[in-house]
Amino acid sequence: MIITNYYTLSPPDVDNIIKPLLDAMGTVVYADDSQVRKVVSEKVDLTSTNTIQNPSPLLATALENYSEVLHIIVTWDAED
Repeated sequence: MIITNYYTLSPPDVDNIIKPLLDAMGTVVYADDSQVRKVVSEKVDLTSTNTIQNPSPLLATALENYSEVLHIIVTWDAED
């Protein structure tokens, strides 16, 4: 799971973002958050970043329309 918080105002610390998201995605994305093996979380200050390299069309649209974007990518290993 990759969590990126694009912001212009001061966001919460990355560790305070992870737990509520894992809990909220439980039973919707996975049965239990114990299934999550790796989480990468970062904050990106949009006021000091000129461009985001190769954003997906959906992310590019969100960044054009909003000053705060929480972008989450979940990948699933079928062997688990």
